Amino acid sequence: MGNVALCQPCVGQGREGTQKDVNQQSASISKNDIGKMNFSTTNSTNTSSQTNKNRQQNPAFQSNVNPNKETFLIPFEDQLRKDKKVTIDDFKLLKMLGKGSFGKVMLVEYKTDGRLYAMKILQKKTIQTDRQKRHTKTERFVLEKMKHPFIIQLNFAFQNPEKLYLVLDYMNGGELFQHLQKYGRFKEKVAQFYAAEILLAIEHLHENNIFYRDLKPENVLMGEDGHIKIADFGLSFMTKTEEEYAKSMCGTPEYLAPEILLSKKGHDKTVDWWSLGALIYEMLTGLPPFYSEDKKKMFQNIISKPVPMPQYLSNKAISILRRLLVVDPCKRLGYGPTGSNDIKNHPFFEDLDWERLLNKQLKPPLEFDLKGPEDLKYFDKQITKQEPKDTPVHPDLFNNGNAAFSNFTYMGQNFINKIVTIFYLLQFHSGKMKSKDDNALLYTPENQSNLSSKSQEFQIDGTSLDQ
Repeated sequence: MGNVALCQPCVGQGREGTQKDVNQQSASISKNDIGKMNFSTTNSTNTSSQTNKNRQQNPAFQSNVNPNKETFLIPFEDQLRKDKKVTIDDFKLLKMLGKGSFGKVMLVEYKTDGRLYAMKILQKKTIQTDRQKRHTKTERFVLEKMKHPFIIQLNFAFQNPEKLYLVLDYMNGGELFQHLQKYGRFKEKVAQFYAAEILLAIEHLHENNIFYRDLKPENVLMGEDGHIKIADFGLSFMTKTEEEYAKSMCGTPEYLAPEILLSKKGHDKTVDWWSLGALIYEMLTGLPPFYSEDKKKMFQNIISKPVPMPQYLSNKAISILRRLLVVDPCKRLGYGPTGSNDIKNHPFFEDLDWERLLNKQLKPPLEFDLKGPEDLKYFDKQITKQEPKDTPVHPDLFNNGNAAFSNFTYMGQNFINKIVTIFYLLQFHSGKMKSKDDNALLYTPENQSNLSSKSQEFQIDGTSLDQ
């Protein structure tokens, strides 16, 4: 099989003494694909009518398009996106959250409205190879494109000659990994709940022709409300067709599907269902299914050993694990056109209301004892006690450094909605707006999806500011 080189995680802490991420041996997307990216968001076509129904009822998707709406908002929004440049000066740096070989993550406050975010700062000097640049651009693209309750949201992206900045949702419940360490293993109902939310997130990625390829407890973030969001999409693979295969070797050793290690023709999205099985196993038992400190032995176990099943597991749990952790991807639960629905219909999930889960109407089984949004008890104290700072850019660099990451800048739709509302409030109170329907344009929770729909109708959600 040959040697597999391991690399440090980009940001955050993994298991002690373990380097868990496997370097890609070839590009996850081609140079031509990256070159053509303009990082603009368009609405995806959903194949499931039930999924469409759920999403129309869920404002988190912001995708209800009304072709009969007037369009006079658009010129102002376009101009706003071109004129407004968000920089590090728009944020107050509060605390350090994570640190890694490529950069760091800080808790920040957006000065305009006081909201808290997690700001991921990447040093360009550590992103030198074509592979590293592709990973970074892939993550940036996926973060913008995906709008889902259980996928981390990109709110802003910007850069200077030395650094890249991704302003993401702040999840102060920490990582799923930390809670697994605390409890040792989860009760079956707890594992079922979080496996189901993860499944819905992966399903959404697959519907948009994206393989996740890096599912692990460290990449499942917990909100203070007890719900999860998956994060870190640098190893994701974007396809043009459902038949396309990825051929790069990447992922985290404990959760690698056998075909990533073995197959010469490559792998498809079914690798994510293997990883889901491995994560369910870890939630139920406390360890990944084939874990060994000897990586070569662990890879051999993944390829050839049967899954060990502790006696305390229920028949339903054993059944879904044996159906997901199948070496042949064509026989794995989730393979084929019915994909995620086959997993949803397994008895392990039989008492779950998927529609209510998607709408966050089910109470999460874990509760977090947090004193407030700035309570960092679920983060590494050795990191959070460090001073949050962002070193200034050397003046000589201001005319260099951005070419490799053109079209990186991004402004989220929620921010655009607020600014548009302020503009039209001023217009309304000055007497320039007289239509009764004009009130529908004001930013309120009730009108949020209406405003977003107006933007998405013209495909301006996520328009690049670097053009």
